[in-house]
Amino acid sequence: MSDKKLPRSFNARTFALGLVSLAMLAVWSHWHRVLAAHGTSLNDGSPPVGGVGIFLGVFVIVGLFELVNRKFRLPRRELIIIYTMLLIASPWMGHGIWYRFVGLIYTIPRDTNQARLFHHYSDKLWPHGPQLNRNNDLTATPEFDGYFLDIAPSKDEEGQPGTLPDPGGRVVIEALEGNKQALKHVVKMHTDDVEMLLFKLRIPTVHEGKTQLVPGENYHLSYLANIEDSKGSTMLSCYLLTEEGDKAGVNSMNRESKESFSLPSAFEPTTRPKVLIPDRLGDYVDIVFEFRGAGTLRIGDIRFYNNEALQSLYQGRTEVAESDLDRLPENERARVDVRPDSTLSPGGGTMDARLRRRTWADRVYCAPASSVNTSRDRKVHEPLSRKST
Repeated sequence: MSDKKLPRSFNARTFALGLVSLAMLAVWSHWHRVLAAHGTSLNDGSPPVGGVGIFLGVFVIVGLFELVNRKFRLPRRELIIIYTMLLIASPWMGHGIWYRFVGLIYTIPRDTNQARLFHHYSDKLWPHGPQLNRNNDLTATPEFDGYFLDIAPSKDEEGQPGTLPDPGGRVVIEALEGNKQALKHVVKMHTDDVEMLLFKLRIPTVHEGKTQLVPGENYHLSYLANIEDSKGSTMLSCYLLTEEGDKAGVNSMNRESKESFSLPSAFEPTTRPKVLIPDRLGDYVDIVFEFRGAGTLRIGDIRFYNNEALQSLYQGRTEVAESDLDRLPENERARVDVRPDSTLSPGGGTMDARLRRRTWADRVYCAPASSVNTSRDRKVHEPLSRKST
């Protein structure tokens, strides 16, 4: 028996040639299926035409190199590995995995048609800023940390500050058991025929020395809501209200929630991926849930974060030197990339691009929200006067 060792079937050369072959197959499949005027199916046969065609091309090219130098010869084992890689990848690329997966990543957080499924997806699928509602699960101490309440006798009267939890039991935190939409705690609000409750989630403009609200930028707001025992006057209105008094509507609900296949616990989802922060901001913005009329409202899983990493792909961005940022008016700082003054600086590239890559990487590795900086993540600059803006 010979002691001569057989060459390995899989090595660096096989891996490199396999990756190049897969890239060529992806481009070819994408052209035939998507870009061509009359798209055709390239990989539905057995064996798939695309995979066999790329393999024959690689075989011919390697054969030509072999004529020049025998060292380029590929053994049969390596050819089988490359052919197998192409056969496995062909159906995936031919039926849309190549381009639909990328589309799915940016469609989920910006398409309102995905609202019913959004809360079942992981936030790690797409880049975005950190969760700005730091008491999203309603388990902080105190339990209503970050929330405020105003109570108005009627919709025509001014609301007065209330306490949380409400001594009269009108606004409390309710623990849910066996909820089929994965909710564990919700805010429960109950009103009579004329009373109006204004439950507010307050987001500060600056948190721990970092700007987290930028006027004119897009933010993602979503929540789950359930209305019971509603009457004709029952209405839930959600809107943004800045310290300066600017108001931006989000949505409204006035019907009783019902169970369905996609809503097994009757909590209706609201997803708004393009909520713009008003220009006249101030020190905070309140996300207000205004509930009036008879009935009971339950709200949970309130998410709010910067969504510019995706929205700017459609709207474009502005680039400014770091030394010029202070001179940029407050109402022109939306979608701004801050680049170093020197091209040869150690950081290299634009500040925003580096931060967006790091933010997504942090989320992939499950970093806690408090450790991930915002998409802006720049130092806080002294705001310009209102007259200059």
